[in-house]
Amino acid sequence: KHHDLHTYTAIKSSGIKKGFYLNIDGGGDMGDTRHSTWGFFNGNHLKENFNLKGMNSIGNFHNFITEYCGFSDNGKVSGLAGYGKVRNNLKKNLEKLITVNYKGIFFDRKRFQTTECSPNNINLNSYSRHKILRPKSSKTNVSKICAGYLPEDVAATGEEIMVEKIILFLDKIKKKYLKKKVSAVFSGGLFLNVRINNRIEESNIFERCFFPMAPGDSGLALGGIFSEKINLRIKKSRFGISPSIGPSFDDKDILKIIKNFNINFTKPKNIFKDVAKSVHKGEIVGIFQGKAEYGPRSLGNRSILADPRTKLSKLKLNQKIKKRDWFMPFAPAVLDKNYKDYFSDNNPSLYMQKASKVKNKHKKIIPSAIHVDGTCRVQYVDKKIFPNFWKIIYEFKKITNLPIL
Repeated sequence: KHHDLHTYTAIKSSGIKKGFYLNIDGGGDMGDTRHSTWGFFNGNHLKENFNLKGMNSIGNFHNFITEYCGFSDNGKVSGLAGYGKVRNNLKKNLEKLITVNYKGIFFDRKRFQTTECSPNNINLNSYSRHKILRPKSSKTNVSKICAGYLPEDVAATGEEIMVEKIILFLDKIKKKYLKKKVSAVFSGGLFLNVRINNRIEESNIFERCFFPMAPGDSGLALGGIFSEKINLRIKKSRFGISPSIGPSFDDKDILKIIKNFNINFTKPKNIFKDVAKSVHKGEIVGIFQGKAEYGPRSLGNRSILADPRTKLSKLKLNQKIKKRDWFMPFAPAVLDKNYKDYFSDNNPSLYMQKASKVKNKHKKIIPSAIHVDGTCRVQYVDKKIFPNFWKIIYEFKKITNLPIL
């Protein structure tokens, strides 16, 4: 079932043998209409305590907030939230739509009309349904409450409500069911939200928190494999499994593409040093190496690299190359042995799944990698898991004394 697959993806990626699990998404699928499910696991055995079904997930609350802000991508709301303020009256009214008890979090979802598809807006340069159809925002109980407020303030207020309600729910679980601290895994599309993930960890409710590389529906296939007794040869570390499990291409494949597009090329003697030097010169470098990353994050195999020391990098990437909203943040990747120099937590993410706070003394050094709220969606570059990416950053460090790209 849909939500069980989410759970297996998280459990087996984490290496945690026994603990608590929580899944929250927009509403499962036609065969599994749960939107939230939680319980305890021991190995591959799941013991579900409670679930909620339908389209009343707090994930759908976030969808309504996203729609009001004029986006189709929830991640943009998280990016915009850093520029807004939590408005108390707005918060008070939106909170009336959400109920929390030990069974889960319920959103009183109301949509008053649907919108027509606009064929003129079809963009064939995209495979995502929501990007192609691009309907106008419809009227909902959330849009009625938010009317008149700035999108950035709605984003900030909505995100704060989500964080508070999830922590409140987990606190209820702790008081009722946890006699001692246990480790916990979290999955479902909601846990692509790095701000929520970080606050869960900071709440100190659990001994260890794990957020997998593909908590959304793209992780279900891997969950299917993990639900069976199938041994996969995947590199592991104490922070999770390697995400480099997708397809790879040899030199012959790559040369064919280069020649098809008539691109000039050279083959440097030391590719890692060559990339580091180019980035140091202010160039933007695309890297394509090894097996593709599983899940939605670029983690050093299919990535765009830039110098984090200059604000110009962020502007170039957002406006010139990716052509996306100016406010969207970029993520730093840091060498494993230097992680503690820049970040305080003891449970780093291999997958950019937490919005960690940078130590104050380093904030001015990497302005392009830090969001306006002082956090970073940082990747811990384990030498064993990401050997080639590690070497690139190490070469950059030799030039600049900075172990971050």
